Amino acid sequence: MNQYKMRRVLRASAASMTVAACLGAQAADDDIDEVVHRLITPASQVSFGLGYLFDDNMRFGQYTGLNQRGASAALDVDIRRRDDDSGTWWLVSGHDLGRDSRDLRVEHARQGAWRYYIEYAELVRHSQYTVNTGLAGVGTSSLTVDGTALRDVDPRTRRKSLALGFAHSLPAGWDLSIRFKNEEKDGTRLFGRGTPGSQQWLAEPIDHTMQQVDVILGFTGERFQMQTGYYGSFFLNRHQALGIDDPAGDPSNLRDIASFSPIGLPPDNYAHQLYVTGGYDFTPSTRGTFKVSRARAAQDDRFFVDPAPGITANSLDGQVDTTLVQAGVTARPTPALSLLANGRYLNREDDTPIRQYFDEGGSTYDGRNEPRSLKSKVGKLEGTYRLGSGIGITGGVDYELRERNTSPLRVVSFREETEERGVRVAFKRMMSETVNGTLLLQRSWRDGSDFATNLLADGSEGSNLVAPIHLADRDRDKIRLTGDWTPTRDLALQGMVEFTSDDYGGRELGPREGASQMFALDASYAFDDFWKGTAWAQRGETRLEQDSLSGGSTWTARTRYKDRAFGLGVRGTVGDRLELGADLSESHSDGMFLFSSVDQTAESLPDVGYQLQSVKVYGKYRARADFTMRLDLVAERWTTNDWQWADYVYSDGTTLSQDEDQNVVFVGVMAIIGWR
Repeated sequence: MNQYKMRRVLRASAASMTVAACLGAQAADDDIDEVVHRLITPASQVSFGLGYLFDDNMRFGQYTGLNQRGASAALDVDIRRRDDDSGTWWLVSGHDLGRDSRDLRVEHARQGAWRYYIEYAELVRHSQYTVNTGLAGVGTSSLTVDGTALRDVDPRTRRKSLALGFAHSLPAGWDLSIRFKNEEKDGTRLFGRGTPGSQQWLAEPIDHTMQQVDVILGFTGERFQMQTGYYGSFFLNRHQALGIDDPAGDPSNLRDIASFSPIGLPPDNYAHQLYVTGGYDFTPSTRGTFKVSRARAAQDDRFFVDPAPGITANSLDGQVDTTLVQAGVTARPTPALSLLANGRYLNREDDTPIRQYFDEGGSTYDGRNEPRSLKSKVGKLEGTYRLGSGIGITGGVDYELRERNTSPLRVVSFREETEERGVRVAFKRMMSETVNGTLLLQRSWRDGSDFATNLLADGSEGSNLVAPIHLADRDRDKIRLTGDWTPTRDLALQGMVEFTSDDYGGRELGPREGASQMFALDASYAFDDFWKGTAWAQRGETRLEQDSLSGGSTWTARTRYKDRAFGLGVRGTVGDRLELGADLSESHSDGMFLFSSVDQTAESLPDVGYQLQSVKVYGKYRARADFTMRLDLVAERWTTNDWQWADYVYSDGTTLSQDEDQNVVFVGVMAIIGWR
């Protein structure tokens, strides 16, 4: 090709590319304009409809209010609106507005500058048990045993909360946020009183107010970030005590059940906390973090009855001061090495005055209150080294020291200090582009100071054989294997296996050995571009063996809890308008209790088990770009053989029971209107 022809071809090619570039730029600009339009005018929608529950139940609607057969309304809102002139946003979101448990939030904001909002929420909780009782005055603080005819009572509570919030960005990297929440809780809750030979069902009246305040001042700099703030909580109970009239009882007899009246209810209390937390980037690969806080919790509500003679105080004057200091650093000195170190100091000091509130004592109490103070020191060191070829090794050391105060009177074996040390190593291997795995090996040891000899009220020594589980010497071994595998573009698998073994020692009675194991598997598969399926399964088991002394004989108790569950799900679309989905799940939870003794024979307690089977199906049909219909179908079956509440009868004739086989079907239809 001669030079003239070459230049002509080049000029033609350049012209073609210029035209193509212009057209491409115009198309790209159109795409960018559409993206920007969607960002500044996001979608809003309102959903409303009806649902119908075909069966009464006590579990399905325990927290939603959907526990009675019949129809219910549904309303959800998600409205987002931007004012282009001022650059501000209005955000409104609400869920289940037509039902007993609901929430609504309204927010006004200018992004990066300020925002304020108001939130309202309600949450109802129904008891899972049917109560048939003759107790009169339910819902009040004055009860009468057998004061009316037997009838069914539905203990339930309702929370109503209102929250206000404000946040503002300040100059030079500072920002301020304030939140206040007021929650009112009312209703009734299961309660009771009793002696070894007699028990009575009671109803605790609930009329609480809980207020919380958060004030946070933050700073964000190039290297230093910090937040300092105040948190306060204030609890008010409008019922100080529960008075019980028992016509058949003898309140003058201190061993009679009727003598337990009045009964104190949770007293008013409050707490304040000041804190500062933050981080500093020493270098691009080294960062330090810290937190310091000081809190005081107090309870000085006036006693509801006069104290014993000689006690001048009219309240507990309870006070607990908590100091927390923690710091940590992470670093990556080389591309192959990462390091982590942190420590924490906690001092919870109970400064409540010790007083003798009553004279009547027994061998295990003397009428004095017992403050509970605790100090803990926790530290961790960890390092990760990448060997290359997809191999990484992580090693760590953990340490924890706990110190507790000692009471002059002790009825259970006690030690002032426990110390736990642990080491762990993990191997991570990328075996291929589709297979990854991590193996963790961990061992820890717990021991402590000598067990203190038990002291009775008369100064004599009591038994000193038992080691409570949280104080007992323990050696723990753990192994965990996790992995993920993507054999094809459409199939992904993730799994985990974990085993833990505990060996307790050092005392004649108490925990002997324990173990746990967990298996989990998740899978997802894309059948095609329109349909995807998921599946998961898990199984867990926890066992504990401990010895106790009763009736002069040593007993061995073996408890075991097993949980297993699986689920299947599918999602897909048919054409451009129809979306379908379905989920199937089943879970089982079983508890087993075995008792044995070399000296005596006894029948072990029956097992207790729970099962839940659930099917959920939904369909969404987009009739227009701004209008969609949704249909939901839910079917659940909950079963149990829990003999503990199978027609339990109290001494006053009250019974607690539950339906051991609960079947529920719910159908809901929603209309969804969307716009921009």
